[in-house]
Amino acid sequence: MHNSAHSGPSSTAWSPLQRLWLSESIRLHEQHNPLLEDSEACRLARQQGSTLQERIELRNLALARRDGLDRALLQWLAATRWLAIVLAGAALLTGYGLATTALSRQAATINIVWALFGLLGLHLVTLLFWLAGMLQRSGQPSQFMQLPLGLLERLSRSPHAARLSSALFALLSRNRLLAAGLSRLVHGWWLLTLLAALLASLVLLGTHRYVFVWETTIASQDSFVALIHLLGWPGHWLGFALPDPELIRASGEQLLNDELSRQTWASWLMGVLVVYGLLPRLLLALFYQWRWLKGKTRLQLDAHSADWAYLHARLQPPTHDSKVVDPRPQHLPTPAQLAGWHATGTSQLVLAGLELEQPLNWPVALPAEVTVLGNLDGYADQQHLLEQLAASPDTPLVLACDTRRSPDRGSLHFISELARSAASLRIWLLHGDSDPQRLQGWQQALDELDISHSTSAPWLTAGADPHD
Repeated sequence: MHNSAHSGPSSTAWSPLQRLWLSESIRLHEQHNPLLEDSEACRLARQQGSTLQERIELRNLALARRDGLDRALLQWLAATRWLAIVLAGAALLTGYGLATTALSRQAATINIVWALFGLLGLHLVTLLFWLAGMLQRSGQPSQFMQLPLGLLERLSRSPHAARLSSALFALLSRNRLLAAGLSRLVHGWWLLTLLAALLASLVLLGTHRYVFVWETTIASQDSFVALIHLLGWPGHWLGFALPDPELIRASGEQLLNDELSRQTWASWLMGVLVVYGLLPRLLLALFYQWRWLKGKTRLQLDAHSADWAYLHARLQPPTHDSKVVDPRPQHLPTPAQLAGWHATGTSQLVLAGLELEQPLNWPVALPAEVTVLGNLDGYADQQHLLEQLAASPDTPLVLACDTRRSPDRGSLHFISELARSAASLRIWLLHGDSDPQRLQGWQQALDELDISHSTSAPWLTAGADPHD
């Protein structure tokens, strides 16, 4: 039988951010809804986690895997890759649109001011909106950012997509990484857009003959000359051309169709695009990428935060009182004894009864190699066995059930937990001939759980393989 509990909640190879992301998804769900049933998850977390932080994370990862959140996260991540392709295509088309707006293929004369606004206007406006959003620091995604999020949730096709998005934003906001995470994406997108605009502009300038002019009614020629020099001076240091005052004045009075004038204005325009478009976005993208990577290394679950206080008592390791109280009719083995049963590789079979009548009278003679645990009479005995199986998950188990009792929901839930905790589980149905109708109920319930069962217990015969 397949046993998913052996590897435990920590077996999935998630990154630290993704582990915290799944944990936050569970926390947000339990914050607004009743607590999830977590007895098995808490038991495994107590068994495998050495600190409270590890136990909280292990418990939430186990619940996330049980509820399908891990698969939803894989779908979410796959959707982000598709969305990245869509956004990259949109950036290339936008860059091409900016270039054709500034340098029309139908016009032979290009107004320098309009070309400047066509290439940099939208970029500068969105840069101001980003700066205003950074100053506001609302901690929530803007309406603009919610558009790709809505598309992302549709692409993932998962009912948990909105829940994962909310958890990611809550996690990043609490750790002051939301601004860095969004900013690096925004500036990266604009960097690709402006790079596409630069390349498209170079293609248009290389395949068309443009004449550059400027016109003004209220500004003097000297003011325009000063503006052109002010904008072009940083680019001049990078090797781009800077028109001299005579060329600037002449371009405002007549059409200069000579090759040197066209090349000078084209170089100046590309220099302005690089200095005021590409370089700011590149520097901002690199800065926020550095902030993002640095912040991710500091991410960790704060177990002592009030957000996780509701789990402290549930995840404390069990304490054993030395006072003797009502001894059990038959002592259950310790985890060390369970581990010793199959240290030799024989995987010794273990037999237990589920709330059987006392005294225990087995209908068949038990082989000497079968270890009898006794009767699990009540919740405490059942949890004690589950704790032991968590410590020794390679133990094959046979559970004897009295079919004269109806298979209630609690018993079936306990059997399901045993199936996930033991190396193999077989159900021995006792007294089946006394009530065939209830026997059939047990058989149907166990078939639905995909658990092997029998009224004769062939697994207990001498020489039988406990895993067969």
